[in-house]
Amino acid sequence: MQKINRERFHNDERIVREHGKEVDCPIWLENFPAKCIQTTNLTAPRRYWSPRAGGLFTIPASIPVGRIQLPDHETRKRVSSWIWERNIAFDALGEGEDAEPPELTSTAIRELAGRPQLSIEQRIDRALRAIGRPPRRLLASPPPDSGERQYNESQLLFLAASECEWGGKEMNWLLKELESTGLATNVRQTDPSTIPAYSLTLKGLNRLETGGMALVSNTAFVAMWFHDKVSDAYNKGIEPAIREAGYEPMRIDRIPHSGKIDDRIIAEIRRARFMVCDLTSGLVDDRDAVTGKTEVARGSVYYEAGFAQGLGKPVIWTCRKDFLDHNRIHFDVRQYACIPWEEGKEEDLREALYERIRAEIT
Repeated sequence: MQKINRERFHNDERIVREHGKEVDCPIWLENFPAKCIQTTNLTAPRRYWSPRAGGLFTIPASIPVGRIQLPDHETRKRVSSWIWERNIAFDALGEGEDAEPPELTSTAIRELAGRPQLSIEQRIDRALRAIGRPPRRLLASPPPDSGERQYNESQLLFLAASECEWGGKEMNWLLKELESTGLATNVRQTDPSTIPAYSLTLKGLNRLETGGMALVSNTAFVAMWFHDKVSDAYNKGIEPAIREAGYEPMRIDRIPHSGKIDDRIIAEIRRARFMVCDLTSGLVDDRDAVTGKTEVARGSVYYEAGFAQGLGKPVIWTCRKDFLDHNRIHFDVRQYACIPWEEGKEEDLREALYERIRAEIT
């Protein structure tokens, strides 16, 4: 899938919403309408907008219309949550940054079907994001006998973001929990005859912007070089290993954030259960060096690992094998057992990291 920038993504979203043909949502079927655009090029993917499915996504032409295979209801929730997550991530992109929009391939569906359920902490954070910064507010689900329209767009996006069931009970329970913990408030509480409407409190806004502190975390913060040369190590090795071990990988370049990125990094490391730190780095031209290249260590990666250790967080180290063989990592971390990996053999990294997580993280 071709990477695009934030402006291109939101322009595609606008086009589908304004000019798309109204169809049944391919994920949630006839109960929920969606918009769809398909060009005359039959090999081009179909673009959909569905708030219940999490926003904008594409389905490749190789999957015929109406033939998408989702094994069960839980997978629909995982898929919708993933689409919402990828949509929101575009808001965090800076100038000159690109990302891949969500494409619902057969491979993606299989991987999402095995994705663990969101933890309560993750659902809370996504719920806060879905409600949004004040003065925005979100209506609770109306009673079935109220005669009102069951859900509006914001409510459907909330369901997708937080993996809530259709029907209102789970959504309203989550909103009540946000209220009871002081993260949100019912702005209509003086009029009990109306449907509750929730807005974030200062406490909720602070958690939204800084990450807050998790009570029990199932996230693993990943510190590494964000470059195409190590993308397969993450996509085929690190990320699936963390998920298979029952944790959620957290890479700062793949999550939405507001405010200073440094603050968000610190907040996410504080909240993580453990860290995976890959020490692979890049080479730059240096005419004075014997090889014509000089190693440039990723200072931020070392800093993040040191910060995690200072907090008492377990750190699991990985590095490309040739870097280890030539002692290209700093001497003060060489005493740690580092998992080596090789290009083209990322599956070995996946297995080794999975076993290390299962052995060391309790």
